[in-house]
Amino acid sequence: MKLLASKDEFTDKNVLPNINHKQLYGIFGENSLIEETNELLSELGMIVRPNSRYQQLVKYRKTAKQKLISIQEIAQLHKILTMLGEDKKWHDSIIKVFTKDQLKPSHSSNTIGRDTQFELYVAATFKAAGMHPHQAEPDIQCKYNDYPFSIAAKRIKSKKQLLKRVREASKQIHKSENNGIIALDLSPLEPNYFAPTKSSLSVEAYAETVVEFLNRLVMDDIQKIWQLTLHRKKVIGIIFFVTHVDLGSGEEPPRLLLLHRGTRLCHPGTHDAKMMFEIVESLSKVPEDSKEQR
Repeated sequence: MKLLASKDEFTDKNVLPNINHKQLYGIFGENSLIEETNELLSELGMIVRPNSRYQQLVKYRKTAKQKLISIQEIAQLHKILTMLGEDKKWHDSIIKVFTKDQLKPSHSSNTIGRDTQFELYVAATFKAAGMHPHQAEPDIQCKYNDYPFSIAAKRIKSKKQLLKRVREASKQIHKSENNGIIALDLSPLEPNYFAPTKSSLSVEAYAETVVEFLNRLVMDDIQKIWQLTLHRKKVIGIIFFVTHVDLGSGEEPPRLLLLHRGTRLCHPGTHDAKMMFEIVESLSKVPEDSKEQR
């Protein structure tokens, strides 16, 4: 696993960015994905009204962009149901995810449904890695082996929000009981934000482009991020999440890209640094019986 080179001694000693992981899944064609999601809802006894955001997403596929948004969001909802649906403690939040918000994503309006969706998606991702998340301030509390940690989850709708969201999450973790990780979702950004000069990329090439973008993003802003979290020593790192759908061609079915990239914000050589590395490393693991593997 390649460690990124650092720009200067300050970065090299304190905040070495370290881990990238990407996972590709076939999503059985869009109709099968929707059918499985509907079956899960039925099995769990959850009734989603026809005018809900989920039911509108099912029909929101007239253009390629609409199709991408629809499959991307439904794929996340599918994972949430698969990993968290059997535990009734999550049900109120799951219903909120399926019913709140307008159909079209907005950069300005309140997006409680999609914000909750990302929180639950993060929880589902950690549970798939064998950890035991539960809802508690700031958003999620979790445990890796015997190491408890908190998670503050934020969606980034534009790059100018990055430092603002890091500051907000840092304050939340500082007030929580345990050390914590900031989870940032970059999926709301337009796909061409990562590859503005390339109109069409294979999902593999897109993944590499996103990794390169995250590397530059972290290196460009790492000192600002470090300063925001320096006096709040309970923040051990950031994990960037990107969910992307390759719509495929006539012969190739759509595929889902799940990409995460971890950046350590605690001093190297410490127990927290070791835990941060192992936690991010563990997120690449998917149980053999997970439906996400299909």
